[in-house]
Amino acid sequence: MKKIHRAIWMTVSLATIGPISLAQTGPTVPVTIDNYNRAQSDIYFALTAKGGGFGKFRHGRDLAPIGQGGIIRPNRDTLYSLAVFDLDAGPVTISLPDPGKLFMTMQVINEDQYTQPVYYGAGRHTLTREMIGTRYGGVAVRILVDPKDKNDFLQIHSLQDAIKVSQQNPGTLQIPNWDEASRKKVQAALLQ
Repeated sequence: MKKIHRAIWMTVSLATIGPISLAQTGPTVPVTIDNYNRAQSDIYFALTAKGGGFGKFRHGRDLAPIGQGGIIRPNRDTLYSLAVFDLDAGPVTISLPDPGKLFMTMQVINEDQYTQPVYYGAGRHTLTREMIGTRYGGVAVRILVDPKDKNDFLQIHSLQDAIKVSQQNPGTLQIPNWDEASRKKVQAALLQ
């Protein structure tokens, strides 16, 4: 189940953000089998942040484009809202609106690509570093949509806009300068 959730997060990150170059600073850190999950998470989190989703949600207003970002099978019935939070800066509280009859879920994933809590429907949820287990937590809110119903899209856009975030200070996103060549080499070996 954790592998499925990790795949969803990676798919969502790439689908909703699209191709973005990532500039990292500092000495290059080689990627190995032991730190690959962390490197991948950091890169996805940085892409989400560059797309406007650091300390707040970046809402995908349309379905994920097919074939963008190397995604084989993006969900064709879901709109996504993505965010990355610095939990060292303090707890973050996310308030989800009542979706009525629409299916809505919030998945939280840590830097080691483990899904921590998953919440369904309306509610107010406070995330802490102790709860998530790493400094940064990625959050994906997914809402099911009828792709043929334009009114459904409008209703979901209203729900996305009603998602509230409260954190005293958003903090910063500081990730290592992961070596791209070694990351690709490890990734290729894992795909084998």
